[in-house]
Amino acid sequence: MHDHHINPDRCADSCDDQLPMFSRVGRGIKGDSCKIEIASDSKCETKLKGMVYDEATKTWSSEWMSQNINGGCLSYQYNLRPFTIPQTFTITFIYRRPGRDEWSWTTPAIPYIWQTDDGGKPTDPDHMVGAGVATLYIKKTTESNWHEKLVYPDGTGPDDFNTPPANDGWTVNLSFGIGGDVEVPNIDDFAKVLGITVDDIKKIINGSPITINGQVANNLIDYIDKQDDNHLKDALDHLHADLGFNQTGHGQNAFGGQPTVKAYIDAKNKDLDKKINDKIGELKTFTIAGLEAIIAKIYQGGTLNHETGQITWPNTDKIAIGNMNVYGGGSANWIKTDTDGENDVQVN
Repeated sequence: MHDHHINPDRCADSCDDQLPMFSRVGRGIKGDSCKIEIASDSKCETKLKGMVYDEATKTWSSEWMSQNINGGCLSYQYNLRPFTIPQTFTITFIYRRPGRDEWSWTTPAIPYIWQTDDGGKPTDPDHMVGAGVATLYIKKTTESNWHEKLVYPDGTGPDDFNTPPANDGWTVNLSFGIGGDVEVPNIDDFAKVLGITVDDIKKIINGSPITINGQVANNLIDYIDKQDDNHLKDALDHLHADLGFNQTGHGQNAFGGQPTVKAYIDAKNKDLDKKINDKIGELKTFTIAGLEAIIAKIYQGGTLNHETGQITWPNTDKIAIGNMNVYGGGSANWIKTDTDGENDVQVN
């Protein structure tokens, strides 16, 4: 029997086929590892993720992601109200946690007293952080009266909170418009630039038509387009009058029954061509008739080509040309030559 203290493999005694408890042979790969990491973290939200390490591939992978484990964050802010009598302040507590409705609560007004010097100023102004704003007043640069914009709790008003009037201490007073605190054009400025009234601008914004110089329009672009149409009509009237057409009714066939001036000129040219061709035809007919009449009076006549006007004669003889005296002085009425006194032709 062996002493187990000297058995390095810690085997049981007299067991030849037994593997030791801590074996150096037949050992498998190391098991997978795991860890937990912070996936994301902010003031009000924290999430964890579980990571597993695969010993076979030597890679980490995410197996799960937690929901928000952060309890959320609680904050506060205070608001000094030095304009009240007595001076007060409030504290607003706010609790935020993603995925849940935000919770807030404001304390009632709490009076406070600052130690002041002989001038009425706090003796330690560095400790006074923040300042109170009693209310907000606004107006257009074209107005004289201010408009308060602070929203009071139901059933309360400025008198309940000792609200100071415009331009007093602890008030914000903003005028907007050209030359104001907020120098942007207001509706009055736009009305001047556009040349219409404030009421017209409001009508356009509300989708109602307006009337400008007797012209009904839905907006300024519509008005300009209609004015352009009117100016174009005037120009067309003038042009039509200059061209000799009617001044109104510039429809599809307003140019002498034609859609365009070119079509009108083309139609007139076509009509003129027809009249000229008709006259040429009449002249041709007249000429042919006259030539046929002349040819008929010539001995053996000839043939007239009506297309070319060429006359084909039956021979090469020429038409006789000369002077002949016809004398019928004798009792026999014979035609005689001028001097020889011989009877050449007898006329019965």
